[in-house]
Amino acid sequence: MTTGLLPSLREFFAFAWRMWAWGSVGFILGNVVLLSALLPFLSGAGIAGGATPPSGLGLFLVDSVSFGPLVFSSLGVTIGCMYGWRLARRRKAQPGA
Repeated sequence: MTTGLLPSLREFFAFAWRMWAWGSVGFILGNVVLLSALLPFLSGAGIAGGATPPSGLGLFLVDSVSFGPLVFSSLGVTIGCMYGWRLARRRKAQPGA
């Protein structure tokens, strides 16, 4: 909103809204990918029965559930912002844009 109102920042407007929009898309897609990858493993999870010793797959799943949203969200936003920046630079480089 600031880039649209202040004349000195108007040139940055094309970059700002594209980075925001594509960063948001990347955030959503990153979390959808993580959820779809973990859904088959988590669909049978329950708390019935006693505690079992952690296996390699179990530790991987615990780490994926614990740190996966942070990693995938950050990665999605970063890639989305880079893509938005690239689109804005390409648009600015076109004659008449």
